[in-house]
Amino acid sequence: MKSQLTACIRKWLITCSLAILCGSCRSQPAQPHEPWLREPRAHSDYLHLSGGTLVDQSRIFEVQTNSEARAEDILASTSVRELTSEEAERMAGHQIGAKEGYAPFLVRGLYNSKMAGAWRIYELGEKLQVGFFSMGTKPQVPHRQALVLLLKKRPVEVCTFCGVIN
Repeated sequence: MKSQLTACIRKWLITCSLAILCGSCRSQPAQPHEPWLREPRAHSDYLHLSGGTLVDQSRIFEVQTNSEARAEDILASTSVRELTSEEAERMAGHQIGAKEGYAPFLVRGLYNSKMAGAWRIYELGEKLQVGFFSMGTKPQVPHRQALVLLLKKRPVEVCTFCGVIN
């Protein structure tokens, strides 16, 4: 009982801190020339506010520079595609390690400035939200970054956005 209460309190604290964090950040404004940008329709649609699970950093791999063009070609008409283990390791540039029950997926991502930011990726059911938040004073033109994610199943809906934390 005590451990359940502790876990519940911890989850509530994390959710509150993320809500405060997102309340003080500005999402990247929609840019018609950037087809990878797909924000949630409403503030309440952000998965961290509705019970989504944060994807552990050990399951997130950035596609290396020499594989970016290939990754963008693959993601030209879809926001997510399942990969073989060999494809995933080639794109990530290193072994990603097999995790029981997980498969590698190539997913669209956007960022403003990697120097002072982090990926915040949430999943809930068949939804996936790929967000990158960085420190700064104003949103900039987003940059594409394909990612290899280890997921339990292929998401049906993928939102991709980035924001600036003031």
